[in-house]
Amino acid sequence: MKNILTTAALLFSMIAFAQVGINNTSPKATLDITPKTTDGSKPEGLLIPQLDGNSLKTTAYGTSQKGVIVYAKSAASPTDTKTVNVTAEGYYYFDGSVWQKMTGASAADATTTAKGIVKLAGDLSGTAASPSIASSAVTSAKIADGTVANADLASGAGGIYKGDGSLSGNTTVTQGTNTLAFTSTASTGTSHFTVDGTTLNVDAVNNRVGIGTNTPAATLDVVAKTTNGTQPEGFIAPRLTGDQIKSGDGQYGTSQKGAIIYALSAVTTASTKTANMDAEGYYIFDGSKWIKLLSQAQSVPQQILNVSVPGTQNIKNTTVVTEFTTENIDTYNAWNNNIFTVPSNLGGIYTVNFQISNTRVMGGTGSPSWFVISTLQRSADGGASWTDLIRDTRTAPSLYDVDNGNILFWSGILNGGDLMRVYTQCSSPTDNIIGKGSLVITKL
Repeated sequence: MKNILTTAALLFSMIAFAQVGINNTSPKATLDITPKTTDGSKPEGLLIPQLDGNSLKTTAYGTSQKGVIVYAKSAASPTDTKTVNVTAEGYYYFDGSVWQKMTGASAADATTTAKGIVKLAGDLSGTAASPSIASSAVTSAKIADGTVANADLASGAGGIYKGDGSLSGNTTVTQGTNTLAFTSTASTGTSHFTVDGTTLNVDAVNNRVGIGTNTPAATLDVVAKTTNGTQPEGFIAPRLTGDQIKSGDGQYGTSQKGAIIYALSAVTTASTKTANMDAEGYYIFDGSKWIKLLSQAQSVPQQILNVSVPGTQNIKNTTVVTEFTTENIDTYNAWNNNIFTVPSNLGGIYTVNFQISNTRVMGGTGSPSWFVISTLQRSADGGASWTDLIRDTRTAPSLYDVDNGNILFWSGILNGGDLMRVYTQCSSPTDNIIGKGSLVITKL
């Protein structure tokens, strides 16, 4: 029957019986090695470290290494004080200052230093052929020490974590460039890797992660630790300022679609991707730009602009930009020369309400035929070209019709940097003086 020795079994054997058996269950000495086979079908024996002769020159060997045995694969060349005897391949032992060659002559078991091979003392007793380790003498064992990269107690893959235990101190695993992976072939159960009970739970069967639960019901299932308000509960998304989020524009693409982040502040100067980042709050990336997740407070419409006309304007037989010279509300200083500029970080849905006038004074007599056309226009190229958004046409008002101001309402999407104006055309052959108009722009 194949014997697999684990570290735990080895230490138990040392402490409980002070004897170790390899390929046998009843060791008759401190270390008792029984051949695995006797028919010559497999090699049998004990292999000790094999080094070339020059490797034995190292200063690492001193009086503390007295009695060390190695197999020299080649002679030392050139030799030095320590390796003066290392002139050919073979076994050598270190006497504290010089490597001595072990001859092939037969000799009785050494019980003293007569043959200069081994002297057992302290926790080791008995003969060289059958040493014993004193009870409780082994308090720790180092495996994979020095330059040894691996230590197997049996052929094949070694077993780890075969029993429970406690760390004796703080432990750090330095991976370097190596990977550390945990794989599972489990077909039942929901807890295959856990940390602190339900604090972190991995369900390897269904590929789910639970936080606060050992039976996650979704890809990520987070369950509150408490329900009595004694500690904060919830999910906190990554928190960055608008400018910090903008600095990472190049990192976000279609692969990051659906990413959620919390902006601590609006972006100072918006980019295409951060055009909607006009206030603190949650945002979701749609693959090309950040979209605000509206809260109840953010969904309240905000009046961006409220302007009016204190005086009059003559629109006789001309086409003009309608004047609204009194700024009642201009939160973002966006109204200049009767043109509204959408703030760079305030793209979104807008409503526009205006009346160009509610008074009129006509020149001449009778009822001249004239008309007024008012148009709300937008420019997306800094004013180089304008597009009509909505138009109101009134024709042939009477001379005494004072409620003749065009009244328009528009709602739609505007982008940061867009320009808006009210453009008015009149065919009156005589003076047509209008006054007391107003314009209100609201962001939803």
